[in-house]
Amino acid sequence: MTSPRVYPVEEDTLLLLEAARAECRPGERVLEIGCGSGYISGEISRTAEVIATDINPYAVRAARKLGIDVVRADLFSGICGLFDLVIFNPPYLPTSPDERMDDWLEYALDGGPDGRFVIARFIDGVGSMLAPGGR
Repeated sequence: MTSPRVYPVEEDTLLLLEAARAECRPGERVLEIGCGSGYISGEISRTAEVIATDINPYAVRAARKLGIDVVRADLFSGICGLFDLVIFNPPYLPTSPDERMDDWLEYALDGGPDGRFVIARFIDGVGSMLAPGGR
C-alpha cells in the first residue's frame, strides 16, 4: 500500500501510462517527472531505461520500493543526460494561497493560482532534456 502522502494510481495515471506505452520504444531512455508511486515508471521500465524524479520524499521512497531509479528533485534539477521520451502528469488544479495544505501530497495537485505554474516551468525546461528526435 502506498503512503497517503503519495498521489495514488488514478484514472489519469492509467491514461498517461497508456499514452507512454504507445510512444515508448524498446531500449529508449525515458525520464518521468513527478513519478508519484512509481507505477508508470515501473511499467515502462520493462522495455526502456527509466529514470524518475519526484519532489515528495514519500513518493521517492515508494518508487524505490518498486526498484525504480528515482531522484528526489524539483522537475529537472539534478538530472543529467538526454532522454528519448519525457513524461509528466503535472499538477494542474488552480490553487489559491489560502487553499494550500501543508502536506507533501499537495505537490501532486497544486498548479498555482491559474493551474499552469508547474506546467509552464516544465515547458520551459523540457527541451534541454531531450535527445535529438526526443519527444
